[in-house]
Formats: sequence, structure tokens, C-alpha cells
Amino acid sequence: MNLMSVKEKIRITKPVILSLKSFIFWVHHYQMNNMDEINNLIAIQSAIQLKEDYKGLDALIDTISDLKLAQEIINEVKRRNFGNISSIIDTYLFDNNQDNVLYKKNDIKQFDFSYIEKCNTKQIKKSIGVFQLPFYQEKNREGFDTGLYSHWDSLSRFAVLIDKGLAEELKKDPELLLNLTKELLLDELGYYTSFNYRKTSFKYINS
Repeated sequence: MNLMSVKEKIRITKPVILSLKSFIFWVHHYQMNNMDEINNLIAIQSAIQLKEDYKGLDALIDTISDLKLAQEIINEVKRRNFGNISSIIDTYLFDNNQDNVLYKKNDIKQFDFSYIEKCNTKQIKKSIGVFQLPFYQEKNREGFDTGLYSHWDSLSRFAVLIDKGLAEELKKDPELLLNLTKELLLDELGYYTSFNYRKTSFKYINS
């Protein structure tokens, strides 16, 4: 039986080890770059939702490696159609990360209540931990009106939904009492919290 010498084994095995190290390095490099891009896309969503200075969007858009996606976002910015940009980004993240659930239960903001009763919008915002709740018209995948307004927070992964009719009532009467339901849901990217405004049978807080 011919036994391979130790030197021969080392000579043959060394390139394999080096190529494996290179493979691991490039996989890690790709994953890090992919996460950076994901974080930048989420930052774009957050800046839009918080209605911050849109000048910073140019720098974030420049980091997008997918030129088609970047152009699509630029076109929506030019049209001032900011509400549609979050949907475009969510669709892109889903299409390019189908093998992974990006957001697990512990990755999203935790809320220490399951239901809120008889509160006005100011108290609800305080409970959720936000100063503003800008709402956009909610549309289905075909682009048709759903009869709802929605607010989406990309960083904390929560949505707030309100019926259009109730939203109109709140415009006329900001102190109107509401109930807020909470539900943990799973979408294409992972878990998120869904809040729903409900009208109560009580109109005002007793003073």
C-alpha cells in the first residue's frame, strides 16, 4: 500500500484550506454588506415616516447597490409619493430575503399592554412611545383603496390602522375616546405588532 507522505498531504490540503477560508470570508463579507443595505433601506423608510429632512435621503439612496430599486425610489421622491416608498422597500426586502425571516419576536419593539380602553389619541401615542402618528391611505396589492389609513414604523416593526370614517371624526374631535387593540402578526419579513383604533361608547374623559 502506498502511503501519502505528510508533506504531500499538507501540499494538497493547504490550497483547499485556503480556498475554504476565502469562501467563508466572502460569505461573511456578502452578509455584512447585505445587512448594511437592509439597514439603509430601513433608515430610508424611517426618515420618510418621521417626516425628517429629506436632504439626507440622497446619501442613503446612493448606497443602494440595486440601480433599478434606487431609480424607483428616486422617481417616487420626485413625485412626492412618500407613502409608496415603504411598500416598494418591503417588497424588495421580501423578494431578496425569502429564505430568511428577518425579524423574530425579540427583534421588534415590545409593548407591556395587550389592550387600551377609553383613551384619547394623545394618551395612545404616549403608550406606544411616539410623538407623532402620520397616517397614509392604505391600499391593497392591486392599488385599490381599502377604506383604512395606516401608520408603519419600520424600526420598531409596528403598524397602526384606523378606519377612514373614524379618522374623519378624530379630525373634528381630537378628544374622542378610543380603544386600542394589539395583535402580533407575521408577514413576509417576520413578526410585527398591529394596533387598531376602535371607537368606544364613551365620548369624553370624565374630568
